[in-house]
Amino acid sequence: MSDAFERAVSKQTRRRRSRAAAGFRIHAFWYVVVNLLLVAIWFFSSQPWGADEPWFAWSLFGWGIGLAAHWWTVRNRSDLT
Repeated sequence: MSDAFERAVSKQTRRRRSRAAAGFRIHAFWYVVVNLLLVAIWFFSSQPWGADEPWFAWSLFGWGIGLAAHWWTVRNRSDLT
């Protein structure tokens, strides 16, 4: 009976890992898409008039901290080991 229980727990753990990894991949995908869009907006709006401050860097930095925290959480969750 404990063997069946261990298989069920293992299956549940794999499912949690898969969902956590999928959530991180979605987060990373939108981070790249949105920030590339912001870089493009900055590039096309500032190029003819000279080099403006790269304001998109604030988004890269701030959201990057959140993305790194998400990665750290997914990688180090105790219920996923």
